[in-house]
Amino acid sequence: MRKETRFLLAVPAYRESRRLKRFLPELLRVVSARFPAARVVLVDDGSGPEEMKSLQRLLRKTQNRYRRHFHFMALPKNRGKGGAILAAWRDRCPGFDYLGFVDADGALEPGEVVRLARELVPGGRSPALFASRVKMMGFSVQRHLFRHYAGRMFATWVGICLDPRIYDSQCGLKFIPTAMFEKISPRLRGRGFAWDIELLAGLLAVGCPIREIPVHWKDVPGTKVRFMRDSARLFWAALRAGWRKRFPEAGPGECEREGAWRVAKAGKRRFRHG
Repeated sequence: MRKETRFLLAVPAYRESRRLKRFLPELLRVVSARFPAARVVLVDDGSGPEEMKSLQRLLRKTQNRYRRHFHFMALPKNRGKGGAILAAWRDRCPGFDYLGFVDADGALEPGEVVRLARELVPGGRSPALFASRVKMMGFSVQRHLFRHYAGRMFATWVGICLDPRIYDSQCGLKFIPTAMFEKISPRLRGRGFAWDIELLAGLLAVGCPIREIPVHWKDVPGTKVRFMRDSARLFWAALRAGWRKRFPEAGPGECEREGAWRVAKAGKRRFRHG
């Protein structure tokens, strides 16, 4: 008899009650039907009292219908996407073979979540699975042209800094083995939208195999990403993660204090003098 796949799926949400009304019920329906041992955790990331009022009706309905498959967490302060995911993973990870997350905006349909989850081998023996927005035959990626090219530029930068094999580090659906999370958990900080870079760097550092799977994806209005501000932060996060990978002895704060170029110079000196 095939063992059940046990995974926890975090859904980080900051003022997403409007989009969650469509996305969350369908997500719970398809996940509970296909994976009896899975659990979906909705994490409200400090959205405030007005948002909680908007969520109450949806929460009552889902908690009554999906009691075994659903849990709700409300963070008192906003921690950013990564912080919300870490709160769920660290609080609820015992008993699950895999930990995952999916963005609350509905850019990925619930059916795509299930399709990725079907690739997980029971017992935690799968590699980390990253959804990937690859424009190829058989897959639909509906994305504003400007965002597409900006995304490809950033993906190239991530390849330079971390690993050239990674096509799409930022897609909002990932699963990792719980055993790997326990190894990298102490180094994870949950740095807002740079979370995906932080997670990728941690997995690469411990030698976790990663498999990218193409998905159907569509751009949804109302994104909370601010291009100029968040792009600069993401580029810096990738650079910082890349230097830490190359020079782990530099220490966690050295990049911020002295600048990446000084870390590089120090690394060359260490190499020359053994």
